[in-house]
Order: sequence, then structure tokens, then C-alpha cells
Amino acid sequence: MTILPGVDEADAYVWVGGRRCAPVAGGAFASICPATQEVIGSVARGGVGDVDAAYRAASEAFPSWSRRPITDRIEVLNAFADRIVAHGAELAAIDVADNGSPISEMTNDVNLALAWIRYFTGAAYQLRGETIPTVADRLTYTTHEPYGVVGRIIPFNHPFMFAASKIAAPLITGNTIVLKPSEHTSLSALRLAELTADILPAGVLNVVTGFGTEAGDALVRHPGIRRLAFIGHASTGRRIQAAARPCAATGVGALVRLDGDHIEFRRRLLRLRPEARSR
Repeated sequence: MTILPGVDEADAYVWVGGRRCAPVAGGAFASICPATQEVIGSVARGGVGDVDAAYRAASEAFPSWSRRPITDRIEVLNAFADRIVAHGAELAAIDVADNGSPISEMTNDVNLALAWIRYFTGAAYQLRGETIPTVADRLTYTTHEPYGVVGRIIPFNHPFMFAASKIAAPLITGNTIVLKPSEHTSLSALRLAELTADILPAGVLNVVTGFGTEAGDALVRHPGIRRLAFIGHASTGRRIQAAARPCAATGVGALVRLDGDHIEFRRRLLRLRPEARSR
């Protein structure tokens, strides 16, 4: 992304706590259409302060969101999908301008995102624990609990599709999210957050834009992020794995999907805590 001195910082924002916020340290860079080299928007240069603010907002939203019945969260995510349907052409057009891909491909991305969201809302009814035979006068069972605040780092090539589809499963299971889009294609993720602000409670979805070495690194290293997923280049994935390794003591889990061969590496740093109770 080319940094232009004439970018209007007043137009650049991160999405934290259900509203537009100026980046803590200030600064913005241009979003440039690859086809025309035209500046189509300003993107906030988020960093450590913005990630921390997003984490605090997500942490505050987590208790009430995670306690809502699964049927309520399914209803919210279905409304979320309906809003995407209503604005699908706009969201696809944003990615065409920001990413340079054909309109047919970006329209298909919107449809793929909707398919994933609908899939997860249906699959949510299958979330259940297990009963474990022990002795006659005891009942032992497990329950699944959300991680808490989770991070998502998504790539440039399918901006909206990854932004919308990769937050669906964490949201439906009661987590809250800090989303970091690629610095090259941040506009559709911001627009998605804005379009659904009246559907998702404030703080449930937060979007921090900026460079990977600044906002992305801050998200990877934040001690409060309980689970992190990344899709992108192999070299970046290796750096994330290395950065996540020292965080094992805080219970961080990292899932990295690398481009090219579509290989997934899962580093199980999280100490699994299935709730086993006896009565």
C-alpha cells in the first residue's frame, strides 16, 4: 500500500465498541484501486493502542453475548446475513474497487460468505457436550465454552468473503472478535461492521485496520486474545507461529492457514478445559 502525504486522516477510522473511532496514534494511508491507481479511500493506521481498545470493548461485550441463548445468537446471525443480502451489490463493488478483481468474482464471494454464515447458523444447533459413564449414582458430563475474545487476520485476495465468513463461527459460539483486514483491502470489512451496527451488540465485532507489522503484530502478541486465526502468506504465518509460542502461558491458541497449498497448522497452546462435573 502506498502511503500518500495528502491522505485526509479525518476520514480514516477503526471500528471499536460499535462506532467509528480515530486511531489512537493518528495516521492514515490511502486505499488505491489497482485498476486505475485512483485513491478511493483513507485507511486508519491502527496500532497497539487501537488493538488494546478493541480488546477492551470485546472483553466488555463478551459476558452478555456469551450468556445469550444459542437461539438468540442464531437469530442475530441470520439478521446479519439478511443485511448482507440487502447490500450485497454494494459490498461486491467495494471489493472490485479496492481489490481489482472482476465483479463476477466478488459477487460470488458475497454469496460464498452468505452460504458459510447460513451453514454455521444451522450447525449451531448441533453444539452439545457429552455424558460419560462412570458409576451408577453419578452423572459426569462435558460442556463447551467460548474462548472469549478472539482475533482474526484475513488476506487481501477475498476481502469481504473472509471478513464475513471467518467471523461467523466464533460469533455463533459466543465469542467476541477483533478483526484485522489486510492493509491493501480494508474497506469492505469496515463497511460490514457499519452496516450491521444495529444488529450486533456494541463491542461484539471490532475492526482494527493498519499494517501487519503494527496492528497485526499487536493483535498476535496481545495477552488477552485467547484464540487467533490467520490466513495469508507462509512467511507471515511462520512469524505468527513464532510470536504465539511465547504466549503459551497465557493460554493462546493459534490457527494458521497458509496460501498456495492450503495447508493448515494448528498450534495447540490452549490448555483445554472441558467442564467435567459430577453430581
